[in-house]
Amino acid sequence: TDIEKIMPVINQYKIEALLFVMSDINKANRKELNNNHKLLTFSQIKKLHKLGLNIGSHSATHADLSKLSRKDLIKEIIDSKKSLEKKLDFKINSFAYPKGIFTDEVLQVVKKAGYKYAFTTQKGTITNKTNPLVIPRTVIDKSKSPSEFPFFFSESAFYLRAIIDNLG
Repeated sequence: TDIEKIMPVINQYKIEALLFVMSDINKANRKELNNNHKLLTFSQIKKLHKLGLNIGSHSATHADLSKLSRKDLIKEIIDSKKSLEKKLDFKINSFAYPKGIFTDEVLQVVKKAGYKYAFTTQKGTITNKTNPLVIPRTVIDKSKSPSEFPFFFSESAFYLRAIIDNLG
């Protein structure tokens, strides 16, 4: 996989990288995902975890959580965690809100599920005041090359983010 190609860079720079996966890939909401690319299998995910990549939940199907009933939120958030832990045979501590979207009710269900950390797509820096269930994140996708990774985690990048945070 492409991810395996970047693992040497991640390990060299000791980057704490997280890969968020869905627990029910056969029912993935392709409209919300906005793609039809092949998704990783659970054996590929296990292999990446053994190579040092942290794995988190990205819900069961990548549904728009802001539009779901409480019952469906439980399926997408709590049941997703349980399912991934069973399929992968390790603890899932992190969650990424699909498209970064969450509501107060979604946040309550994420907390109830027992996630230690949850990530938005909000820009910003992490401080000691950051809510661990509303963490901003740097999304790295195919538009970024492995040679760019060190910059995202450099002191300069953190300094620039802090300045931008103070402007907003």
